[in-house]
Amino acid sequence: MYTIPINNKSLLVFILLMLFAVPILLVAQDISIDDFRIPTSKYQRLLGGLSGGWYKPDYYYYSPASFYEYSNSQQTSNLHAALDYDLGDFSEARSLEIVIRFNGGGVYGKSSNSWINQSNNQLSKEVNKTNNLSFAPSVRYSHYVTPDLWHWFVEGSGNYLFNETKRSTEQILNTATTNETSYNKNNYWNTSIGGGVGYGKMRDGSAIFTVLRLLDKLGKDSLLIRSITKEEILRLVDLLARRDEYVYTQDRYVKFLMEDLFAELQKMGVLKSNTPTPYSVLRAVEVLSERIETRLFGWRARLGIQRSFYEQTQVNSYVSNSLYSWRSQDLLQLAFDYGYPVSLNLHITSNFSMNIPRIDYQRKINFNFSARGIYQVGEMIDATLSGSFYRNQWLNSSSEDQDNFTRSIRYTIDASFRFFIENNVYFSIGGEYNNYQEYGYYPDGIIKNSNEGPRITFGVNYRFF
Repeated sequence: MYTIPINNKSLLVFILLMLFAVPILLVAQDISIDDFRIPTSKYQRLLGGLSGGWYKPDYYYYSPASFYEYSNSQQTSNLHAALDYDLGDFSEARSLEIVIRFNGGGVYGKSSNSWINQSNNQLSKEVNKTNNLSFAPSVRYSHYVTPDLWHWFVEGSGNYLFNETKRSTEQILNTATTNETSYNKNNYWNTSIGGGVGYGKMRDGSAIFTVLRLLDKLGKDSLLIRSITKEEILRLVDLLARRDEYVYTQDRYVKFLMEDLFAELQKMGVLKSNTPTPYSVLRAVEVLSERIETRLFGWRARLGIQRSFYEQTQVNSYVSNSLYSWRSQDLLQLAFDYGYPVSLNLHITSNFSMNIPRIDYQRKINFNFSARGIYQVGEMIDATLSGSFYRNQWLNSSSEDQDNFTRSIRYTIDASFRFFIENNVYFSIGGEYNNYQEYGYYPDGIIKNSNEGPRITFGVNYRFF
């Protein structure tokens, strides 16, 4: 992969070529992305894990010519525990997601070093102990009061981190002995809760594109004895759209998903043989690994409020006082999403969000906007053109002074094209223009730094045999 700097005029020419060189064929289809409806899907999973390790290397070096001898002995052991819980409940009328992540562990290590030469006899021993703990729960729920229109939502998340390190060192130089101990303890947590109302609905029709890709491969293998009706396609889409349900309930989910999918095809009576060949099954499995772009369509507006809290305490042996920071923030959030399937292959999406803080809102409103257009023909060709604008702000370091903050602004536009010919040639080219500006607002003035510029990336691979 190579990167070539280009000027602004070259970038504009490149983007125009991308827009007009890609064939956009609006062919009448029996089925479209906006035929997708969210299927009812429920799953939950509780997964626990325990792992550990032990390592003990020894090193020795001796040089009689220089009268030097060195030895090093180490011993390290660790133990890690994890517990994950996931719950999902989705339908056209509601969605519920609960995720809980717990991780904890410790590392114990000790080492001994010895140096002996003509003038000195030195011995160093060190013991390190590290303990860490993390806990991260989150919940999101939305419910439609009016089908596809009015809905309300609530969400909350948290994160707790604890880390402690202790170190003790003993050094003996000839007959003099010195001992030193140090420690560092970090305690951090943050949480946010919010809710609001919305109007409109967004759906992801990627499952329709995936099913059509799968049927296309089976058709090329002459495995289908007749064309499949729209209703039958939507039955397969309903199954494939519950992919997460298989992922969370089965460790080898592809096996079970493909088994149910081919069983559904057999019920329809469209397969040439009740037992498909391993090659045909493998071709179908390949679709799951293809980079199929998200097909979000519809529109949705949301208005909500959010309150967040943050606290951090750090204690170590290097400073006499502990470092403590506490903050809370109230935000008014506005978001708008839009997606339109021009055809099965051509799709346009955009989203806009704005966070308005209660304190100093004139200077600290966050904007995020992005728009994206994709043209994709299975695994063979895809082209993407996107642009985005972001404005964000955050308090500097651990300061609690609301006038001591940093604001960043970023503009980005990029385009990419990928073309794959059978099994032999893969070609890609992309262009990007990026402008980033950062303003640091400090008591003694404003500091600005920025960077901008275009670039082109390209790559080609050819398999000779």
